[in-house]
Amino acid sequence: MITYFILLFLFFSFFRRHQQPKPNSLCVVYVLASVLGAIWVTSRLSYAWGYYTGDPAKRMNGAYGYIGYLGVIVLSICVALQLLGFY
Repeated sequence: MITYFILLFLFFSFFRRHQQPKPNSLCVVYVLASVLGAIWVTSRLSYAWGYYTGDPAKRMNGAYGYIGYLGVIVLSICVALQLLGFY
């Protein structure tokens, strides 16, 4: 009977650990960083496409890449602060 309560206590302590948001928030940051990185890569491709046309005005098609670039920088700072314990 006592071993049953010990196993039950261990199960629920591990179960509660998986429901805490802090370990899962790091996964969300990685997913956001990969999406923002993909935005930056596609903006570089559209910039290159506009560059190869020879018209300087078409180079601005890749200007949306700053969203991904600045987003990755902000997320990197957030992860650094989280790892240092400030966040």
